[in-house]
Amino acid sequence: MSAKLLAEFENTLSELHHESEPLVWASALDSLGHHFITLGYDLADIPMLEESVAVFRATIEDADEKATPQGWAIAQNHLAAALHTLGMREKNGIQLLEEAVEAYKCVLRVWTRQTMEDYWATTFNNLGTVLQILGEMQKDQRVLQMSIATFNNALRVQKREKKPKDWAITQNNLGVSLQVLGKLQQNPNILLESLICYKSALEEIPQEKNPVGWVMILANLATTQCLLAEMTKDVDIAKKALDNFDLLVEFLANVEEEKYLRLTKEQQANAQTVLARI
Repeated sequence: MSAKLLAEFENTLSELHHESEPLVWASALDSLGHHFITLGYDLADIPMLEESVAVFRATIEDADEKATPQGWAIAQNHLAAALHTLGMREKNGIQLLEEAVEAYKCVLRVWTRQTMEDYWATTFNNLGTVLQILGEMQKDQRVLQMSIATFNNALRVQKREKKPKDWAITQNNLGVSLQVLGKLQQNPNILLESLICYKSALEEIPQEKNPVGWVMILANLATTQCLLAEMTKDVDIAKKALDNFDLLVEFLANVEEEKYLRLTKEQQANAQTVLARI
């Protein structure tokens, strides 16, 4: 199925010439790119994602950054997203994620803060996420610090009063990078910064409005509280972590999310063990 769909993708692009119809071509590329990357992700279709990468690379080679900057940037953005998704699943994941970083940097040459502020901020957020994953995989504090700086760049545009959801998502992502760095450095102060990010994000993503986002952020908060409690031997923080895991287990059991319920019960048991050891 993936080969047929990708052939249709390439045929559609070939019918639109990027030089004579640059805006139409860029719009079609954007829509089709989102479709195939999302489909490959949802179906866990590695061949489709690999073929998507090949198509985007060919599109980039055929396009001209100066003549059709928007289409070129869109292709780079979709290439980065596909490489990011593949990098999470393939054995050579680090190499693919490093390529994703370079592709996002190319996007930022076109989508600047001055010309496309919202896209600029979103791209910084995506770049920060890939850097965070790379930093965690490689246990590289420098890369994690780059990730933190990248998320802070995005927050220069994603103001809470104007874009509360985007702001909250980036706060959560920043919290993850701080959490990983704090754990690597065994630095409780960095973990405290991470907790502030998660708590701020939860103010804009409450359970009743966005239960999926709420579960993700609360789980991150509880995990960091557990790390901090173990590091500082703080009983109160350990109890807060356990309370949050208890809340998550109750919620997931009610909505019958078996996969996440099983994982959260394991984290709950770990929090109980941490509390018992302190």
